[in-house]
Amino acid sequence: MNETLRSGDRPESRRPAPTAMGNGPRPHVNERNRGVQHQSYDPTPQLHRQARRLRDLPSIRTRHRRTGHRHRLGHSTSRLEDPMTKLYRELPPTRHGSPEWLDARLQGIGSSEISGLLGLVDWDSAWSIWLRKTRRVPADQGLDTEAMFWGREIEPAIRRVACARLNLEAETPGTLQSIERPYMLYSPDGLLSDGGLLECKNTAWFMASHWDDQIPDHAELQLHHGMYVTGATHAYAAGLIGGNRLEVQRIDRNERLIELILDTVDRFWHDHVEADKEPPIGGTSADREAVERLHPYVGGDLHVTRQQIGSLHAEYRAAQEAETAAKRRKDAAGNQIRALMDGHHRLLVGDTEWVRLKGSQFRTRVFREAEPDLYAQYLTRAALDTAALREDHPDIYDRYQSKSLDLKEVA
Repeated sequence: MNETLRSGDRPESRRPAPTAMGNGPRPHVNERNRGVQHQSYDPTPQLHRQARRLRDLPSIRTRHRRTGHRHRLGHSTSRLEDPMTKLYRELPPTRHGSPEWLDARLQGIGSSEISGLLGLVDWDSAWSIWLRKTRRVPADQGLDTEAMFWGREIEPAIRRVACARLNLEAETPGTLQSIERPYMLYSPDGLLSDGGLLECKNTAWFMASHWDDQIPDHAELQLHHGMYVTGATHAYAAGLIGGNRLEVQRIDRNERLIELILDTVDRFWHDHVEADKEPPIGGTSADREAVERLHPYVGGDLHVTRQQIGSLHAEYRAAQEAETAAKRRKDAAGNQIRALMDGHHRLLVGDTEWVRLKGSQFRTRVFREAEPDLYAQYLTRAALDTAALREDHPDIYDRYQSKSLDLKEVA
């Protein structure tokens, strides 16, 4: 499967066996769970168990191979075969950020949302996706962050150089919609002339280790989602690292990973979006931001029943105590490792590195006390006087002050 393609080679398109659909519980199609019946979709903890299974699949971190000038593929100008194109339709083109563009994004699950449904990232979650798809929160307005802006600007250059290294050509269609599952949407960065897909990423230098003979899980999930929609048998991920290093990795289609994606998306779409049934709120930053958006701080007291708060209060306290105990065990082990290192930078067993010291947060207080002159010399930025702001504008200060939970002992 990992041999170098020759000029003119074209793998035949395949499509995975569809998972069971319908309105009732759907069975797992993963080989490890064949015949086991689902209960209602619950991303916590069920999807976290799926996420752990995801990392055991042979596709993750084991079936990638690097491509580059030393591994140029034979040139082919052939397009995707007709059997493949019948798997999807291309939606009418829309302008980025337009009402039509926003509406199209709400009609299904895009490839960038798969990681959130599986509980693998902090910036998205099943609950926040459900809020968007059911229009309970305003949809993404197509406004770019700084990182998103540069990613969009640099994408054509990444695609151009990746295609040159692969000796392939790319088409850039709009949004593709699965015919079998119309709620599966895919916007490829490129459909390549050897029948593969292309995903372009602009990433920071500290993510370089995620591209060493592998690709990040988020990108792999995006490409497998796209391979289901298009029927492609392989794909390439091109990552520009730190603005000056391009890695191009190939992955081959993994049916078990596609089945996991389909199983997750089917249950989420049918059991929650179509049924208009709220999934549990998770613990990601996306969940926290959505909660604060839907329930902004208003101050004052709210009276609830013991039944409403009791189980959540107990669960929070138990998790808090477990977290504290786990941190103590971690810190104890860390201190013992530091003692074993005896002031050295690395710890090795034979020629194998087991531990190294890495830079972390700068110890400003220790530096200020030990090097007061240097501290004064490099103290150039004025700090916000939050104490004065709180005294002069208490209402505004309270509005922007972060709030944390303080659970009390109750009988």
